[in-house]
Amino acid sequence: MYDKVKGFNKKLKLWERKCDEGDVSSFPLLDAHVATTDAARGPVVKLVQAHLCNLCTDFSQYFQDIEEKPERLDWVRNPFIVSESSNNLYVRLQEHLMDSSSDRGQNGIC
Repeated sequence: MYDKVKGFNKKLKLWERKCDEGDVSSFPLLDAHVATTDAARGPVVKLVQAHLCNLCTDFSQYFQDIEEKPERLDWVRNPFIVSESSNNLYVRLQEHLMDSSSDRGQNGIC
């Protein structure tokens, strides 16, 4: 989940930067609408940019630990890597993780 949120945050920043340049091609329906109507492009793009900025702020508040949390959870993604991030686990869980990461036989199946 954190990877998806982090990726979405990157997209938000890209879209915001592109809007700052007046480019809304990331939003095909908006781009087509602005291109085919008499609406002033500038105010519409600025409104979208403000909305994207607010989304970035909101996501930063909801996911304040987005930079450090995924690293602490790497052992979940790949339990065969025993690293410093697994040191915050209970000793018993660390032992099981070490057993699993060292078991070349049945892939941890009992």
